[in-house]
Amino acid sequence: MRWLLWPLTGLLLGGCGLMGFGDEDEGPQPAELTEFPATLPVTRAWSADCGAGSGEAQLKLALVSDGERLFCADHEGRVAAFSIDDGRALWRVETELPLSGGPGVGAGRVVVGSANAWIAALDAADGAELWRARVSSEVLARPAIGATVVAVQTADGRLATHDADSGQRLWYFDTSVPALSLRGTSPPLIADDQVIAGFANGKLAAFAERDGRQLWEAAIALPRGRSELDRMVDIDAPPVLRGDSLYAVAYQGRVAALASRSGTLLWAREFSSSSGLDVSRERIFIVDAEDHVWAIDRDGGASYWRQEGLQYRKLSAPAIVGDSVVVGDLEGYLHFLDTSDGRLVARLKAGSGPILGAPLVSGDTVYALMASGELVAVKVGG
Repeated sequence: MRWLLWPLTGLLLGGCGLMGFGDEDEGPQPAELTEFPATLPVTRAWSADCGAGSGEAQLKLALVSDGERLFCADHEGRVAAFSIDDGRALWRVETELPLSGGPGVGAGRVVVGSANAWIAALDAADGAELWRARVSSEVLARPAIGATVVAVQTADGRLATHDADSGQRLWYFDTSVPALSLRGTSPPLIADDQVIAGFANGKLAAFAERDGRQLWEAAIALPRGRSELDRMVDIDAPPVLRGDSLYAVAYQGRVAALASRSGTLLWAREFSSSSGLDVSRERIFIVDAEDHVWAIDRDGGASYWRQEGLQYRKLSAPAIVGDSVVVGDLEGYLHFLDTSDGRLVARLKAGSGPILGAPLVSGDTVYALMASGELVAVKVGG
């Protein structure tokens, strides 16, 4: 029997995102916030209501943008769009689905997935439903949307594509899921006629977008140890493509760079993360399983710095904004670190409750979605 660990179990280290928020009696305790000289001006610009949020399961329902609009969804089935400039509500629709993954956005479509194995595609302009389709299991990550296909990974280890216009299933790929895995899946990536996905067995693979033919496979992590807990090697973080290089990280595995067309391993180093990473011209910024924020070399993986002051604060994946990198935490704070040395340069209480997904950056503005459903925009700089 396969078990998926929920965020409220409290069984494992808080840094891997499996402990319940606010659990003060068990497990490692979040670092207390200390004062520091703030050198980066940050200002709360506006906020908006995205609905009921992620619910008790602390689902990482994403905040996404098409450049003009922000899109979000809540666990009760609502999907909403807002102006990226001022937070003005553009549309809000009720899907009547228990949403658990997404939204994904692309090619004029917004796609969400549900806990009862449905995906639904909406028109990005007005929220009108275009189609909905059955999938094989619960959707826990945002779908990827290309010009002609929608790719979705489900909790049972299946990667499937659907026709972007009709929702008809085109092809699928099954993987075996370990007996124990993290509560989540990695969002697929569509690029250069490939669909790329990370799986709970620690492998990253690429498939031909048109017919599902497997092009390559690479092991980012290999199960080790005697217990099922020791052998967990999920890839839950989204892979990141920069130029011809692909960057991925696994829980209790490695962070690695690969050639995107061939899957050839360029370099790898031991690392454990389930949240994610962001990549600049020279550096990779990444949060490890103990909520230490790292900067490592993009070309070889060597360490530049490590910030330990936010340990066990259940950090989101990082996002680069100008000369800083920002992460959200369990209490709704946004923490800004200098990209050159990792020192804290700003902190802002953006909202109440945890920030589960990576902050979204557009120009000099950071957008954060609270688990409560509050959407906040923060201006960075003078």
